[in-house]
Amino acid sequence: MMKKVTILMASLMFVFVMAGCGAGGGTSHNLQEGEPAEQTAGTESPAPTPGDSAGSGEGSGGFLWKVSHNGNTVHMLGSIHVATADFYPLHSKIESAFDESVALVVEADVANIDPAAMRQQIDGLAKYADGSKLKDHLTPELYSQLKHRFDQYGIPEEMVENYEVWYVNMLLESMDAIATGLDPQQGIDYYFLQKAKDSKDILELEGAQFQFEMFDGFSEDVQKTLLELALNPEADKQETLQQLAEYWKTGNEQGLAEFLFAPVEEKYSDNYAIYMEALTDKRNVTMTEKIEQYLQGEGNKTYFVVVGTAHYLGDQGIVKLLERKGYKVEKEL
Repeated sequence: MMKKVTILMASLMFVFVMAGCGAGGGTSHNLQEGEPAEQTAGTESPAPTPGDSAGSGEGSGGFLWKVSHNGNTVHMLGSIHVATADFYPLHSKIESAFDESVALVVEADVANIDPAAMRQQIDGLAKYADGSKLKDHLTPELYSQLKHRFDQYGIPEEMVENYEVWYVNMLLESMDAIATGLDPQQGIDYYFLQKAKDSKDILELEGAQFQFEMFDGFSEDVQKTLLELALNPEADKQETLQQLAEYWKTGNEQGLAEFLFAPVEEKYSDNYAIYMEALTDKRNVTMTEKIEQYLQGEGNKTYFVVVGTAHYLGDQGIVKLLERKGYKVEKEL
């Protein structure tokens, strides 16, 4: 039995990006030209108002580190990309670190996305170019399981039939997350993007296009492995996502690390290892290099970096990578 949603970290960023593509800021079901399908996977909550949590007590937990060098300081916040209203107010240490920073640094500035351009980019990557259909690439059993899940969300077969496995998989995981009540407009990234838009520089470590290209670059075998794991009937998605949220709110670093990096069944392990290396290890290296650039720069600046919490944890996480480079990383929260 697998205890976690296998592409959870990535799917949460996916639904966050797709929220930027939706006309109303919600999750877009518009996989074909025309009007988007009706939202069936939960109701969005109003986004937290920037500034509401400042100075209002200790607030929600989270994960916050600090590293300084050459007169520069980088505060590093571990994010959860979709959340609920009870994540707020945030801890006062988080708000203070943001307030003293001149720039917000995120994986992707999803609050400043051109929906039409993003839709065109996604279609260019995710649609089959050879005229084949999704069901041509899956076993009948796996396709039937997938169709059943989409039927539960009111998504007709024709809306996904032209799309590659990785994209359909991420859409499924995103719908599962929203069905549990998690909301991209309540996400930690979105909160700070809204708060920073009129007061701070906003910098990207990667960009949404990079993340979609990463998933498109996986072999079809890897993509199908991830879909099989996502469709695992033994996985309790609601319990899993609630556990993830609880680890974040209570700042339980050990519990979250064990949760995120739990092994999968042996028959999936090779493809899953390929996936995790690309999702975390390789990206952690490039993120660390950019953080180091901020530390080595001139001007005595303070930066507030917000990326998925998984990128900081473990032996190949950003914290350990910085420490191996000789930097002293302080745990603030």
